Amino acid sequence: MVLWVVRALEEAGLDVQVVVRDTLLAGLGLNLLQEPGVEGFHPLHGLQAALRSLEPDEYALLAPCDVPALRTEAVEALLAVGGPAVAFDGECLHPLLCLVPAAWLQPVEELLRQGGAVKELFTGVSRVLIEPDQLKNVNRVEDL
Repeated sequence: MVLWVVRALEEAGLDVQVVVRDTLLAGLGLNLLQEPGVEGFHPLHGLQAALRSLEPDEYALLAPCDVPALRTEAVEALLAVGGPAVAFDGECLHPLLCLVPAAWLQPVEELLRQGGAVKELFTGVSRVLIEPDQLKNVNRVEDL
């Protein structure tokens, strides 16, 4: 599934790094970026790792690997905002599909310390309408 998402990002012209907790994907030939070695799972750890890898004036476009129907057009729509943006399906935000600046590293780290939710970062941020079928979360074979 990760390869489908990577393809959509590459077709949008992005240099893709896949943020990982372990090396299970090493055999796929992808550019992997290791999350910090911390206990517990929180989606902000991946965002933190991505932001730490950037130059101060750069942005990261994050896309979860469990949305295999994501298309290049959705990625391009997020990029076209030119500033912080988050995917929106018409009803709810999808904060793991977002465009965020490197300058958000400190707020991300503060939110992690507080045990906050990813959605808290996106108050007042541009929402990009993405077709709900592209945002379908696939966690099991049956979900396909």
